[in-house]
Amino acid sequence: MKKTIIYAFAGLLALSGVSCSMEETTPFLRLSKTQFSFNADGTDTCRIVVDCNGSYTIENDTDWIFIEDDSEGNVRLTVSPNGESSFKNAKIAFVSGNERAEFAAEQLPYIFDGKFEYMYNCPGITISRNGKWMAGVESLDGYDYLVPFRTNLETQETDYYYDYKEYNLAYGISDDGRTIIFADDMAATSDVMVDGEIVPLSDPGDGGEYITKFQSLSADGSVIVGYLQEYDPNYITGSFFIPCKWVDGEIEILESPEFNLWGTDILNGTMARSCSADGSVICGSEWDTFGAVVWEDGVMNYVGGDPEFNEHVYDGSGNLAAWSGIITHSDRNRVSNSGRYIAFLYRDTGFSYYAAMMDLQTGRTEIGDIYGQTGGMVTNEGDFIYGNLSGMHLDIDGNITPLDEWYKSKFGITLSDDYIVTHISEDYKTISGMKVVQSVTGITYSPWYMHFR
Repeated sequence: MKKTIIYAFAGLLALSGVSCSMEETTPFLRLSKTQFSFNADGTDTCRIVVDCNGSYTIENDTDWIFIEDDSEGNVRLTVSPNGESSFKNAKIAFVSGNERAEFAAEQLPYIFDGKFEYMYNCPGITISRNGKWMAGVESLDGYDYLVPFRTNLETQETDYYYDYKEYNLAYGISDDGRTIIFADDMAATSDVMVDGEIVPLSDPGDGGEYITKFQSLSADGSVIVGYLQEYDPNYITGSFFIPCKWVDGEIEILESPEFNLWGTDILNGTMARSCSADGSVICGSEWDTFGAVVWEDGVMNYVGGDPEFNEHVYDGSGNLAAWSGIITHSDRNRVSNSGRYIAFLYRDTGFSYYAAMMDLQTGRTEIGDIYGQTGGMVTNEGDFIYGNLSGMHLDIDGNITPLDEWYKSKFGITLSDDYIVTHISEDYKTISGMKVVQSVTGITYSPWYMHFR
């Protein structure tokens, strides 16, 4: 592979007054962009402004990325078409003395027909169950807060809600795009927005003081699930959690299990986290040991405490030394849209974690034989995807497939192992997740989505 080195001189840059200043003595080198994803057909152009106080070089080890530099800090990148079925990835280095800045380039595979986008300025996104809507919060020029938004993925039209300044994430959006759950994770609060306005939902009416945590919603937005957080210093966590659902704005308190996976009384309550498309099946966990809880048409089933999986091991003094059980964490895509399949984790007495999936129709729970403590999601077809591509795909028959192989067979594309998939729409035409981005400052996560035509 050839290496192309392009030289730009500080003298020219200083005369331009655009990007470099010779008056500064502390070396610096900054790029206006550090990532870009090119379309497969090679028609994209990426423009980068280089800001430095000395001469710089550009190192390009590829034969598919072409660089034009006007020696005034304005760099233009183009690519040749990608004729392969996998993504192309490369890094271009900008070097000035001892300073070095890297630009990550990626190109879509040729078979991809649709929209692929990194949401660089968003801490996270959420996609509707039908794959037609996206919601999130975005850092926009001229605003000192994250601006909530929704996007129609078919028309690419975006609505911004500039009047709301208190959110840093979106948890869910209905299939018609009208109802959205926005949240502030730092303040541990959340709200429901309908048609661009925050709407109040009822509380228990008992005079208590609660923080309301809305977590997910049904396809039509009529059912919201979540929990109330009641502060009390007598609880281990300082709070007691009460699982709830709201139907057309009216609250219903859900039943909680009596015991945790230790076999002792519940200390800190229970949370409801995710639900089926019609809201009839809800999944959550008690807070003590994360034992999985399922509500089906309002009837509670403490799946975590199933004697088949909940084992206790005692030491010679009769004290509990180890335990096992079905658990779940805070993922909001644990229930398939149909409500038939629910994805869990199995924790054994050796403190290892395995993918697990329950079929509510048959009552069968399948435990995978592959270690996996990370989160995941499950589809109507019983596809349980967890972790990044070093993780696996588990079906209800217990078949294990490496995720890169499963994605290639299902979508015809090859994803690198720094992609984490968190959502697949009902029709398998919209996929979203997070991309692990390595940089000199550490690891960050960039939201992305694919919307097939």
